[in-house]
Amino acid sequence: MVEDLNRKEIYRNKYYEYWHSRVQESNEVDYRSSKIIKTDFVVPSDSIYRGFFEKHLVNNGRILDIGCGWGRFFNYYKKYNMQIYGIDISDIMVKKATELFSEIALRIDEGEAEDLPFSDNYFDVVCCFGVFDATFQDKVIKEMLRVCKLGGSIIFTGKNIRYSLKDEIAYKAELGALNNKEPNYFTNLEILISELIENKHVIINKYYFINRGDMSLNNYVNEPPKEFYEYCLTVKKCSLSYKFSKFYNSKSENFNIKNSI
Repeated sequence: MVEDLNRKEIYRNKYYEYWHSRVQESNEVDYRSSKIIKTDFVVPSDSIYRGFFEKHLVNNGRILDIGCGWGRFFNYYKKYNMQIYGIDISDIMVKKATELFSEIALRIDEGEAEDLPFSDNYFDVVCCFGVFDATFQDKVIKEMLRVCKLGGSIIFTGKNIRYSLKDEIAYKAELGALNNKEPNYFTNLEILISELIENKHVIINKYYFINRGDMSLNNYVNEPPKEFYEYCLTVKKCSLSYKFSKFYNSKSENFNIKNSI
């Protein structure tokens, strides 16, 4: 892709070791601050994501895990006898997932979320955790809806375009991503939700995490606050309409405000 920012190279160079260590830390510790990245919080543990899955997985259905990594959630999908498909932009991640889970995953592809190599209306559930904010979101939401069955669910997380100016950890994380030239995009969630509804899709659940680190604590509200850092949406596909504007930006409103002072 023209806007690619060498994403494949970014997620190839030592990213498996880095992200695996951060997830391992979150699953093994009972403290909030990360010892791997001392200016940040631990990332959400597997148990946090399982809480979302429990409400939306279907027995014996097909599931697509976008940004599946090394197959972090595959064993959990298997408990529901789901037919597991995964895709990741990193060839290293795909190799690891294949080594670990070739016996339970039907297919694990190397590829981009903006161009999913699957048929229309194929999956009962499409999930995209911790990945949407690193993609070109108008293209990805169309693709997730396209490959999802009518009546099926898509579940995804992202970062909001306006978080609290007091959230210094969030600002430092955004600044670090910019300095490292990492893909990091912020959703105007109000516009996205409005366009999902205009396209006749139904919002099943909305979770708002006000500050960076709140998702790791499973600390959320269901009514939209004026400012918040992360969100999780579950959407029921109810039409074949996928018309979306570019509802995201490479910088948050906070970044622009702070750097104009």
